[in-house]
Amino acid sequence: MPAALALHRTIGSRHGEANTLHALADTALERGDLTLADQHATQSLSLYRTIGDQLSEATVLGTLARIASQDGRREDARHHSASPPRSPASSWPPPTAA
Repeated sequence: MPAALALHRTIGSRHGEANTLHALADTALERGDLTLADQHATQSLSLYRTIGDQLSEATVLGTLARIASQDGRREDARHHSASPPRSPASSWPPPTAA
């Protein structure tokens, strides 16, 4: 998956980069690497917020809540699970041409 991440970064696909980072976070979480999972999920969240993808933002907030819960950070887990997605700076998905 790091090759996919590099490709998305090279071609400037922020959504692809965010999706790949989220997948890497899920994989790291399944392996028990909570530090790496948190790093990938946090980067993914930042990108989703930048592009205004509220659905994916909500999904990665759930991932961050699971990471915090497994790491024993109950207050952080509650915070992530209760955080509503931020209002998008731009609409997502982009409008389709008529």
